[in-house]
Amino acid sequence: MVKVGYDGSSESQVAVQWAAAVARRREVSLEVISATGVDVEPGVYRAGLAVGTRQRAQSIAEEGAALAREVADIAITPTGVEAGAVSSLVEASENAELIVIGNRGLGRLRGVLLGSTAFSVVMHAVCNVAVVRGALRPLPSPERPIVVGVDGSPGSVIAVREAARLAGETGALLKLVSAYEQLTLSGVERESEAIDRVERAISQAQVGVEHEIIVAPGRPERVIVEAAEGASLIVLGARGRGDFARLLLGSVARDVIHYADRTVYIAR
Repeated sequence: MVKVGYDGSSESQVAVQWAAAVARRREVSLEVISATGVDVEPGVYRAGLAVGTRQRAQSIAEEGAALAREVADIAITPTGVEAGAVSSLVEASENAELIVIGNRGLGRLRGVLLGSTAFSVVMHAVCNVAVVRGALRPLPSPERPIVVGVDGSPGSVIAVREAARLAGETGALLKLVSAYEQLTLSGVERESEAIDRVERAISQAQVGVEHEIIVAPGRPERVIVEAAEGASLIVLGARGRGDFARLLLGSVARDVIHYADRTVYIAR
């Protein structure tokens, strides 16, 4: 099942439409979740204070479900809960294959972004999470490649495996991207290390789809975002629930979500 958070905002409307299209393609059901409560504090993500009513939450969820039905003729369940958005979506991730959330566009203050629902859900969810950015864009296809970031970590191998699976299901070209620091005049040594990282990930993930390798000097988030021009999706890996929560602040994943203008898919 695919599950999506909806609060009536323009960002969540795009997220619902994208989630509905994905659920239709995967031939699975969709749950639209609306929460009327507030989370106590970012560090206690499971605790929520019910400050609204279930009736209001259900009404908002039904609004989101109606929007989803305009996109896909699939089983759609609206669910309103009296709890915080983060706690509700994290709990929902325990029996979902994908959680979809919207996030505000470029230009937001970094501090506000780090405290947002989107980042908290990305940190604590136990399944894959898609953060939908900007306008509604086409899903992966032969014309719309998938970009995956590779840094040599076990998490990036998981990301490569998931990205390859998505590419195989959709016929999309898989672009494996790795950045390197150009410390020498030629930069040859660092470039070769980046290529090795990607080739190891390809072998470990047993990639069997059409792909290309992109390595470039620069900050990883910038290299990944630039390589994603014209792509449908950016896939990144998480390092596990606990470690990823601690490492997200200052991480490449955070900065890619901040700068990207398309959906960022965190694979677990």
